[in-house]
Amino acid sequence: MAKNSEQSLDTQITRLISETTDPAIVSAIQAIAPVLKMIALKQKSSIYFLLQSPNTGLVLTTLRLVSDSKISKNVIYAYPSLAIASQHQAESQEELPDSIIFAVEIISLLFQLLGMQEVDSLILDEHLPQEIYRQKLFDLCQMQLKITSNIA
Repeated sequence: MAKNSEQSLDTQITRLISETTDPAIVSAIQAIAPVLKMIALKQKSSIYFLLQSPNTGLVLTTLRLVSDSKISKNVIYAYPSLAIASQHQAESQEELPDSIIFAVEIISLLFQLLGMQEVDSLILDEHLPQEIYRQKLFDLCQMQLKITSNIA
């Protein structure tokens, strides 16, 4: 990402903090902001588009290993453009006839991923899909919280 995108991420972090009313969560966001920003800087977009079902929330996809269908994981796909999201929405009309597309900033998306225990990973659907594992992100944030609390 370019320098102005780094500024954009700082703005996203500030917005996430300003939208939070719980002081403990504000402190946590401030502590893990470097981790969220580090991961966001590796992405090609600062805004992603997701599919949402009106009844069930974000569209989860269960991926199963071809050689062993007992091994599976739940993922959320996030698309770097509205056009790509619209294409995937059209392809899934049969399974999700009333799905909607909404945009979310990468910092907010990463922060929300931390709390989605039913999700194993976030797949940013680009030319070379980037997979962000929820547990790895959670572990990095936990380490950052420990470092921050040791400094304070």
